[in-house]
Amino acid sequence: MEPIVLGPTRLLALVEYEGVSQMIGTLQIFSGDEWEDFCLWLLQDRHGPLNVHKVPAKDKGDQGLDYYCITDRVVYQSYAVDEPISVAVRAEKQKAKMTVDLGKFVHHASDIALLFSGSLIQHWVLLVPLHDSKSVNQHAGKKTAELRGMNLLHIDPSFEVGVQDLANFNPAAVEARTADRETIRITLESVQEQDITALTQSQPELLNNLQRKLLKRIATGGAPIDSAAQTLIEQLLQRDNVLDKLRGAAPELHDKIQSAISRRLRHLSTIGTTATTVPAIMGGQFDDLRQEIAAAIPNLDKEAVDTIAYGTIASWLMICHLDFPPYDAVA
Repeated sequence: MEPIVLGPTRLLALVEYEGVSQMIGTLQIFSGDEWEDFCLWLLQDRHGPLNVHKVPAKDKGDQGLDYYCITDRVVYQSYAVDEPISVAVRAEKQKAKMTVDLGKFVHHASDIALLFSGSLIQHWVLLVPLHDSKSVNQHAGKKTAELRGMNLLHIDPSFEVGVQDLANFNPAAVEARTADRETIRITLESVQEQDITALTQSQPELLNNLQRKLLKRIATGGAPIDSAAQTLIEQLLQRDNVLDKLRGAAPELHDKIQSAISRRLRHLSTIGTTATTVPAIMGGQFDDLRQEIAAAIPNLDKEAVDTIAYGTIASWLMICHLDFPPYDAVA
């Protein structure tokens, strides 16, 4: 699938799913095939990889089920609609899907019974990315009563029809599987000269701190210092642009990154660094921060991770969280 792209204003082609607070970004949208594959991963996490079986749809249809687990006597039908749509329209589509596939489930009773080798099915579950209407539950209750009254040879007397979404799965499993599924890419915009000028004029002490520290890395002043300082300021402003996009489009991702930065800063402030040369200090802090961000959001693409890490190092130099030897004497 195409990577998710964060543009200047909104997270493109995504819809926010309510009630899944632990998911990466809580922002996902699926095609039918993508949702079917994603359901398989989640069901393997729930029941165990060897206990989940797939029913290929290409061989005379899927018989009203995509996956089944004999051990827990449950069958699943996956379904994803084209988002975004209203709650009412989503519910009607889900109820229609439930009706059609339960019809198949009844029609193919003898074939399905062979799959379960004498075990009786207790649950038929419609798996959807988002379930947000009680009318779907009411429809499931109606269908439960209908199928129980048919005396079907493959269902248990306690048989139930249900609907589940991402909120019904272990949040850690959803988060891990989401990280496997998609790469989040952020459109990087060029920093304008006037933005650099505005920052240096409004907060000259930041530029002074940066130049003072860069003198420890570059033997002479003048153009090399000015060029290096401008590059770091550009990286800081570009980092801020990336974080602003994340704050507006995916606030949970933004909070994860801020937490990762805070952890590294806390470590730097408390433990410090064992490196003694400027390149080693800069490189070590960059590598540590980059790893912390990548661990917090595994599906954030490398360019965005690098941009955030470089810009954060620049901010630490300006605000005096990070320095190089020889250090200023403390009175």
